Amino acid sequence: MSEPVAAVEPAADEVVSLYRIMRVALWTEIPVSVLLIVVGTLSGSSAVLVMTLQAVVDVCVQLFELYAIRQTIRRDVEAFPYGAGKLENFGAFLWAVLTIPAAIFVLVTSGLKLWHPDAVAYGLSTLAIGVSATRLILLWLFTVRLRRRLKTPSPVLVSFLADTQIDTMSSLGVLLSFAIAVGLLAAGLPALGDRVDPGVALLIGAYQLVVGVTILRGNFRSLMDLPLSVVDQLTIMRVLADHHGDFERIGMVSTRSHGNEKYVEVELAFADDTPVREIARLSERIEASLGRWIDELRFRLAPVTRIEHDPLEAVGDDE
Repeated sequence: MSEPVAAVEPAADEVVSLYRIMRVALWTEIPVSVLLIVVGTLSGSSAVLVMTLQAVVDVCVQLFELYAIRQTIRRDVEAFPYGAGKLENFGAFLWAVLTIPAAIFVLVTSGLKLWHPDAVAYGLSTLAIGVSATRLILLWLFTVRLRRRLKTPSPVLVSFLADTQIDTMSSLGVLLSFAIAVGLLAAGLPALGDRVDPGVALLIGAYQLVVGVTILRGNFRSLMDLPLSVVDQLTIMRVLADHHGDFERIGMVSTRSHGNEKYVEVELAFADDTPVREIARLSERIEASLGRWIDELRFRLAPVTRIEHDPLEAVGDDE
């Protein structure tokens, strides 16, 4: 892939730097995933299995995120760092959709192995997890360095840093558990040593399931645009009626909720000689009035010159 052109602004530089780190993360994830698949098959390790499934999920999600970020960079580099909107929500939603069934599979298989443990080749497993942990540590260090350069990092950078940090800590935890298992086997306690691996996999699988369900619920709601409640709709009309003397007519009133945020867009017609400053002040007054009743409000006033129908007049006719 050809390198995207970076703008001179720090925000644009952040996006391009993050794009490079995520591209390295993807291309190094693929051979590590193959290594984990081979070692997991040969060693019989449930912990390696759960790390393998997570690596496969990460590859799928990172492919989508890289493509999406590349398209965003091409279209509007400067606007991207201030939030990826539904793109970011869909990336998290995709991760959760793939992680939940993988976590359930791990819980079932590791639970069976915990009840009837098999011998695990901890030496081979440690080698594979060690390679994965080394890769994750390097990615985490590079991402932390990028994060420290910025006073206001983008949500995508913060999310990627958190994911990398969690994966790094999980890998180090698995390595520690392997060391404990080897110590138990050396002490002549195979019944305990062989259960360390499925026990660790069970804990990681349970954690991934909880996180996956939480992320799935939160981002499913954020991906949907729902209409505002009847109470909010009536509040909007009442506020507009209170300011009816400041404009000529009302046009389209568009409302929607996205996650916890509520968006209101109103078309208002003004006389041709109405100063722009006066329209701006009216917009601030309406937004302040609505904000007293509607939380997490995002308001936009769209001034127009001609409107065929005023909804407030229909309300007056009914009365």
